Amino acid sequence: MRKLGAGAAPTSAATAYFARSLGQKQYELTDHLGNVRALLSDIKRPEAGGTYKPDLLAYYGYYPFGMLQPGRSAPANASLAGGYRYGYNGKEKDNNGEFGLTNYDYGFRIFNPGLGRFLSVDPHEYSYPNISSFVFALNNPIAAVDDDGRDVHIVIGNKPMGTTRIRLVAARSLRGSIPVTVEVKYYNMTVTDDVTGKTSVYFVTRDAPELSRIHESILPFGFGDEFDVINTSFEPRGNNKYKTVSTEVDALGAYALRTQKGSENLPAQPNDSPHRKRGKNIAYGVQIHVGGTFKYKGETMESGSEGCFTCTKKDAGNEGITNFVEDVESRRAENRKAGKGSRLDVTIKKRSGVELKWRVDRDGEKVK
Repeated sequence: MRKLGAGAAPTSAATAYFARSLGQKQYELTDHLGNVRALLSDIKRPEAGGTYKPDLLAYYGYYPFGMLQPGRSAPANASLAGGYRYGYNGKEKDNNGEFGLTNYDYGFRIFNPGLGRFLSVDPHEYSYPNISSFVFALNNPIAAVDDDGRDVHIVIGNKPMGTTRIRLVAARSLRGSIPVTVEVKYYNMTVTDDVTGKTSVYFVTRDAPELSRIHESILPFGFGDEFDVINTSFEPRGNNKYKTVSTEVDALGAYALRTQKGSENLPAQPNDSPHRKRGKNIAYGVQIHVGGTFKYKGETMESGSEGCFTCTKKDAGNEGITNFVEDVESRRAENRKAGKGSRLDVTIKKRSGVELKWRVDRDGEKVK
């Protein structure tokens, strides 16, 4: 419910009395899609038996794409017909649109309900290559609302910013006999949105080292001096733009990547990852989550990766991932408050020359 208008100004500053004039406020009643279905004033109309009924100013019924239904829509008085500016999806309307029909302002684009189409291309057209750039709500206006293109954006870079360390993923039975961590590169991850104008920069790993083979030492007292590592990193194949869903890793906030159609199965460049779906270069379970040393249920742990992006360096640990998630969610809240989109889009810049195999010593350092 949105309140429109304001009460009267004070009659006297000396006595601080205020006069309230009824009928100067308007209240919207909306449905699950944000469509304004009724407009009420703040006046109560007395009825017989001591009851009251609301003062109905206007009511609206819509066809699926937003045209008003004759006989089911009417302003309550002539003065309100052109004075009230909102309707379908709660958007501001222009009653002098093309073909004499009403248009609705979605911020970045204008929507014509008579055509059931936007009048310009989708700012997110790259995310929907199989759908017309003029389509409204994926052609499903009964269940979906089309935002105005203003979302929260994450971009994971492809230029190394330095090196850090990450846990070498291996069977638990081998822990204590292999390096705990190995050296990998880290990259920038920027967060922006179209409402606050702020830019935040975080650091993430992209490589996902996993133990492949132990080379037995020739020394009688050595278990293994060198270790083969495979890189199970997720490298996009084809489209590199994704949406996300909120999730958790070890009770800490995280974001799981999905295709634009909502699938967790992401087309990926080939590697030797045992976590890929058999016979297919499809990665799944790809997330942005906690990295470095963190605490879980009172135990200190070291984060690894099986194809995910882990927060690292200044953004490592419980505090780092918490700051990142709070930043993203606060931006989404600001977007919602401004009536904009709150979708979290992720772009992963493609890398070239990714090292898929290497060998390390007992300290986790690469062997030349």
